[in-house]
Amino acid sequence: MSFTNHTTNTKPRLLTVSESCRYHPRITISGAWLRDWGFAIGDRVFLMSITPGVTLLRIGTRIDESDIAKYCPQRGASSKLQIRESPSYFLSTSIRDCPEIVITGAWLRDWGFAIGDRISLTRTEEDHILLKIIMPRLEWCEVLRKRKLMRDAVFATNMLERHKAAHPALYPEDAPALKRNRVVSSKTAKPSQPSLFDQIMAATHEYNAAVAARPANTPFPG
Repeated sequence: MSFTNHTTNTKPRLLTVSESCRYHPRITISGAWLRDWGFAIGDRVFLMSITPGVTLLRIGTRIDESDIAKYCPQRGASSKLQIRESPSYFLSTSIRDCPEIVITGAWLRDWGFAIGDRISLTRTEEDHILLKIIMPRLEWCEVLRKRKLMRDAVFATNMLERHKAAHPALYPEDAPALKRNRVVSSKTAKPSQPSLFDQIMAATHEYNAAVAARPANTPFPG
């Protein structure tokens, strides 16, 4: 594990527990951010279960007594400490040439992780990684379902408005609203110039009114 020029960004990373080809929980941690956290390809990975759904990943060196005393202080003498130090767990190279660690197995269920759980990865002060379930599978599925329903509702509303605009005759219930819109637009529109026919008719009415207002003995002009 290399700590040369690594940043101190401890912003948690979020991911979802997937399913392996053997239908076991599978946690894949991958990305260039692992280098930013100070980890390198080839580092060994050691895991310790703290409580169900909370696991400590120590990269580079084995779990020692200081980790046990800090993260499992209430562990009784009869309780078995769950630590995995399999040689198969190490940071390898992903297809994007980034560090990657794949953790899978039926034992993850015993440690409290299930397929579909939403988990967070937090970098500790000791430069370890703390895995913790932040949302169980069923609750996370409902969140995803809500997001999909909201996207579908926005899409359906937009499509309906476009269809109404293209085929207003199919929506008579919206006719009063369209009529009100036309009235408002006509009030705000600038008055148009009268046509030539309207100007001639107006002049004729003015002339007839002037003739009718004259006394009877007034000679007709011209």
